[in-house]
Amino acid sequence: MAAFSLPHVLRFSRQGASFFISSSQRFLQQNYVPILQCKRNLFCQEILGLDGFQRQRLMINDRLGNLREKFIDRMNEVADEEKQQTIFTDDLKTIVHVAQNDEEVNLMKVMLLRYCKDSSAQRFNQYVFGPVILRLLYTLKKTDLALELFLNESTKSIFNQMASCTILLDLLYESKRYEDVINIYKEINERKLNGYIYPGDCTTIVMASFFAMNTPEALQQCKELMIACNKANANISNRGIIFGAMLALNQNDNALALEMIATRNDNFNFVIKNIKGICFARMGRVEDTFPILRSILQHDTPYKNRQMKVFPNMLSEIKSEMEKVNDPKMAQQLQLIEQSLKVGAFISDVPLEDFVRQTIVKVRQTQNSFKSRERSFVRGFRSRQQQISDNQN
Repeated sequence: MAAFSLPHVLRFSRQGASFFISSSQRFLQQNYVPILQCKRNLFCQEILGLDGFQRQRLMINDRLGNLREKFIDRMNEVADEEKQQTIFTDDLKTIVHVAQNDEEVNLMKVMLLRYCKDSSAQRFNQYVFGPVILRLLYTLKKTDLALELFLNESTKSIFNQMASCTILLDLLYESKRYEDVINIYKEINERKLNGYIYPGDCTTIVMASFFAMNTPEALQQCKELMIACNKANANISNRGIIFGAMLALNQNDNALALEMIATRNDNFNFVIKNIKGICFARMGRVEDTFPILRSILQHDTPYKNRQMKVFPNMLSEIKSEMEKVNDPKMAQQLQLIEQSLKVGAFISDVPLEDFVRQTIVKVRQTQNSFKSRERSFVRGFRSRQQQISDNQN
């Protein structure tokens, strides 16, 4: 057996590393599609799993290397209707991660339809294809195909996961297809996935669609949805409630906006405080806006890494109503409060509507919290809870 010296081994390692690095760079240049460049998404990539999908995509393309084209050719032969060959799970998994143009996406579609028809292919399969396929179509902006596969009788069982529903609705929302968002949301509720109706993230996207539509009909549908969720004890996120209240404000239904945000505690949510202040100002209750402004001034420490803010919209509404009231004492109080807000940098540079549209990010739990740590038990030692349980028995 030939012996290799250390320089030979190092040179071979460098060549192998450079091959994989160049392969990764080539894939990124040819195949990486930035998710909605220069646009603020409703949900971040991490919530939708798009960042992890891109990493997996890169890894599988690296693994195939120069054999990628041969794999595509072989899959075209397998998908040929005349040959009627079996579509294997691993092959479908690979094509979902490597497809990058219209021809390859169509090949994936043909393989998926054949795979769903072949019951033997799924008999022992535990792999969940739905979210992965929709992440591919989200990345390549294939909105129509995503909608077609989700509604197709042959393939819709593949997408019976909440993650699939959220990805599809977000794709439709980002494509400004708000009517499709509402229709698919109704379809999701009819399917009752895992026994749930009005799923949280999906409801948030629908509320965002109502807000984007900004019509009296959208407000009516929004109100009906909130009533239905309340009857079903289904929770609507704070962002969803804010979307609904902002829609009501835009439609000049201040009383409805006030009732919507009344379902939430505004002690720490300064966006809800601002909406409440705008409602009070428009309803002629200027004196009721002062406690709201003072409460924001009192919170001089950030909550969840965000300092409380007063939006310019709220101040302008209060000032506009103040001119109608014509009360010098109240005007002086407002002036002093506004000066304090400016000194403490409590006035936001961002308009309220732009802030509401900011991306929803994944909230991480504190890792070093004492309560979140696992308790270690010493042999022979019984915890206080166990002692109480023993005494009760």
